Amino acid sequence: MSYNAELSKFKIISFFSGMLFTLSFLTPFFLSKGLNAYQILLMQSVYLGAIMLLEVPSGAFSDLFGRKITLVLSYLSVTMAWLTLFFAKDFVTFLPYQILFALGASLKSGTHSAYIYELCHLPGNKIDYGQTMAGINRMQLLAAAISALCSSLLYYFGGFRLVLILTIISSSLALLFTVSLKRIEERKSRDKKSGFFELLKCGVKELKSSKVIAISAVNAIIGSAFIGTFFHFNQLILKNSGFPVALNGIFMGLTFLLSSFIMKKLSHKQKWLNNTAKSTIYINLLISIILLTIVLMSQNYFVALFLMLLLLTNHLRVLFSNKMLNESISNDNRATTLSYVSLIQSLAAMTLAPIYGKLYDMNGGLYYIIGIILLTLLLNIYLITTISADLANLDK
Repeated sequence: MSYNAELSKFKIISFFSGMLFTLSFLTPFFLSKGLNAYQILLMQSVYLGAIMLLEVPSGAFSDLFGRKITLVLSYLSVTMAWLTLFFAKDFVTFLPYQILFALGASLKSGTHSAYIYELCHLPGNKIDYGQTMAGINRMQLLAAAISALCSSLLYYFGGFRLVLILTIISSSLALLFTVSLKRIEERKSRDKKSGFFELLKCGVKELKSSKVIAISAVNAIIGSAFIGTFFHFNQLILKNSGFPVALNGIFMGLTFLLSSFIMKKLSHKQKWLNNTAKSTIYINLLISIILLTIVLMSQNYFVALFLMLLLLTNHLRVLFSNKMLNESISNDNRATTLSYVSLIQSLAAMTLAPIYGKLYDMNGGLYYIIGIILLTLLLNIYLITTISADLANLDK
């Protein structure tokens, strides 16, 4: 049976899940409720801590009960998370939002890319995973661009409540299309092979089985822990540089639009996709240069351009990190193995988030934050060079 139609559905799901009208105004919304940078990043730490607890069980759940039911529960949790923002008023009442969103994220991580990877590699399917993921990511980024560009105008006339309602509608549509996905037939016989604890043990063994998997995992961990936690800083830096809050949507929209264009070009560049190591090293170097530029001109209005480039290059880093991991993992409990990587990502980011918040509230603390990120990126580049030959063989 061909599952090509299911891959098309993933593009639709990615489009609606990417319609995050609230994205550009979450940090100002938190600030309007009396939270400071430390509290915002502490909430991020709670979110990451919840992911850390849920990540591995959700990966095993995916391997045991199937990809579809896991993704349905994921989008249901995200939709419920957005609904809780109608009632949140302070730090404590924001916690249910963080926990529900963490549940949705942990159910999706690993399962999403594993599902697509397995669809591309079913008997009879000759579909390139890298090109497919670039196309799916492009749809999500395009939707994010459209929603962000519209959100500034919507926010001006209807405030945060209006952009929140539209985000809930788009999340609900993503959920409906996820329900329409078909189960992968070959999983029915595969699911009976292992129990829950056997899957957990196999996941650990897989991570330790090769240097390529270990370093691919490290690349994903470093990117998430040190760059992913920079999301709120984008808006804080913009605010401190004098950038109008009402234009946040335009900033994010242009960023996602440019990222979508790059993903479209990348989906046709087989040479880039087939040279994972070199492309990943170049991306890490580019991120390092951008970060240095940001710290040198953080109080300048034009810092927005470099923050835009930072977000764009991080999208590319995520694409190649997922590609490295999926191609180096060969066992049947793919989602469980990937969930261990996500768990470590969450642990590192959870630890760093409040520390970054405290540093940012200090005078000159941004210099320390950028310094930490730069050192880890350089370490990551060194590690990738040590497995470049092995990655080249995987690409072939």
